[in-house]
Amino acid sequence: MVREGLETAAAPVPGSNAGTPARGGRIWRRLAAFLLLFAALYEGLAHFWGDGLGRWVIDRATVAPAAWLARRFSGDPGIIADGSHLRSERASINVLFGCDGSDVLMLLAAALLVTPVPWRDRLLGLLAGTACVFVLNQARVLALFFCLRARNGWFGSVHGLIAPLAMVVLVVAFFLGWMRWTQRDAGRAAAA
Repeated sequence: MVREGLETAAAPVPGSNAGTPARGGRIWRRLAAFLLLFAALYEGLAHFWGDGLGRWVIDRATVAPAAWLARRFSGDPGIIADGSHLRSERASINVLFGCDGSDVLMLLAAALLVTPVPWRDRLLGLLAGTACVFVLNQARVLALFFCLRARNGWFGSVHGLIAPLAMVVLVVAFFLGWMRWTQRDAGRAAAA
């Protein structure tokens, strides 16, 4: 406002962001931190992937449990884990880097780590998020395997579009639920 040649500032409206640092700058810094952290996690994992970590994650932590679950769900004792392959007489899929859920887990981890909440909440989010991604990825691997067995023509669409999109959407839903939980937890702590 200008009054009689003198510049005066209008009083901030209660509840507005006037007089506080721009939120936009903080959002861009967090986004940059998220992208850099995701890139570092991805490169770090790729660096150690060939040193036995990849074989353990894919063969032991992804394919072996998927074979066990597939046998339980289908009653087919011929479904086996053969290294990175989930095999039966009717279908075989090869689980590769990225098909193990690690890429989605790194996205979630980067998002959790740059969120401005106490470290205790971040660590709880990482633990619960890791379990969530593991369960979702097992469901994805099983869906792909059974899709290949039952509807071979659908495999390309399920593998290339539907399953990855479902993973991302469900992990984003987990992240939003986790954020809501941390805000509710912070509200309870403030009220106490």
